[in-house]
Amino acid sequence: MMNSTKKSFLTGIKNYLLMFAISLLTSFLAISFEFRFSYRINALWKSWIPLYVMLFVFSIFISNYVNTRKDFLSWQPTSEKWLLSVVILQSTYLIYIVLKTYVNAFAVPFLLISMLLCALTGKQTALVITVLSHVAFALTTLSTYFISSMHAANAIVATGYALQVIGSLLYIKLYNVNETVFEPIKLAVIIAPVQYIINFLVLLLGYSVSSAALQSLSTLIGVASSIILYFTLLPILSTVFHICTNYKLMEYCDFDNPLLKQLAREAPGTFNHCLVVGNLSEACANAIGENSMLARVCAYYHDMGKLTSPEYFGENLEAGKNNPHEQLIPEVSVSVITKHTEDGKKLILKNHMPAIVADVAEQHHGDQVLRYFYNKAQNLVEEPLSDANYRYNNPRPKSKIAVIVMITDTIEAASRANLNNLDYMGMKTLIKKLILEKITTGQFDECDITLNEIRIIEDTIIEVLPGIYHNRISYANRK
Repeated sequence: MMNSTKKSFLTGIKNYLLMFAISLLTSFLAISFEFRFSYRINALWKSWIPLYVMLFVFSIFISNYVNTRKDFLSWQPTSEKWLLSVVILQSTYLIYIVLKTYVNAFAVPFLLISMLLCALTGKQTALVITVLSHVAFALTTLSTYFISSMHAANAIVATGYALQVIGSLLYIKLYNVNETVFEPIKLAVIIAPVQYIINFLVLLLGYSVSSAALQSLSTLIGVASSIILYFTLLPILSTVFHICTNYKLMEYCDFDNPLLKQLAREAPGTFNHCLVVGNLSEACANAIGENSMLARVCAYYHDMGKLTSPEYFGENLEAGKNNPHEQLIPEVSVSVITKHTEDGKKLILKNHMPAIVADVAEQHHGDQVLRYFYNKAQNLVEEPLSDANYRYNNPRPKSKIAVIVMITDTIEAASRANLNNLDYMGMKTLIKKLILEKITTGQFDECDITLNEIRIIEDTIIEVLPGIYHNRISYANRK
């Protein structure tokens, strides 16, 4: 316990020292750049002190906040969560110094912070840090030039910086992780007029109408630079911090991916099963507001562990061949079947895929009983058997994506097995029964999914599944 506490303490010290260094470097670069345009050493040092303190304190707040949030993508290393937000904030500050000096004070790409944080951390964290960053930039503008003679001008600029949070909040509100990769461009174009109007109204406090209209055009430069920098920095930050964006998820969905090609070649039945589960999972995730692309990827790879021994899984048995489990005692069959979750997780991590995909592969059966083999074993003995040796020894689903894949995996397999014996109402009853069974056995107890969301998932599957297993016309042979 002491070693764990000591390690945690040392990690905290290391993180804060690193944050101190980043803040110091950022402030130093900013002051060095500004010194090229102002040789008043005393003025610079007096303004640098509050600026640096503000950046450092704000960075500490971000560190404490993001380390307690759960909306960061769960495959992101915990020790780097706070660092990502600090890097985005202070990188934007350096860009702010350059554009403010060479272009205009209103050409700052404030929208960049919201765009990057939404894509990399989620909307809730983006909301808090965006608001605080606008306040910080406004206060920095006042403190950096506190001793100058341009108090009125700085007050106007600071007010504009603070009010531009409206456009950033609008972006966060409209952002949808399930939209196309060009969604940020569309939203930025929508928000640009909003930012222009805000700056125009603020500038009217100290300028004529024509001058305010002309200077406000710099806002459009800020929006344009936000778009360019977003597509430039996103792949860099996602690589450095090991965050899997939708761009990367699209690569994992490509059937040319080596793992998917291997699955299609060596376990074609499992491959087809995963494709159907992927379609169902994507629809369910979209229905409850989860990342539908991530759900599809997790579904595609959830049974990857079956590559170890594909012939022991029913969907891969060739017609006319005997089931190998007929020659095995139930306990051995259980050992072979349950091993595929652990093997899947290892294989996914070995191929450097996101940890959440590996977690879903491990959790998608929870600790459920393999009822078929339990009943088979019970028929061999007279005394009642404990089901402890006939369970998956896995954690229960921890995320909503894992819950979705667990449900769709079970329902796809059950509906395929009973396809010829079920009409629409029979399939609907089967779906409700299977989901209720998982609820009553506590499979969803460790996830924050709500009953309403489970109902939405159920309704979505009932709507989508019949379209996948639709009836076909029987064509008579020509004579």
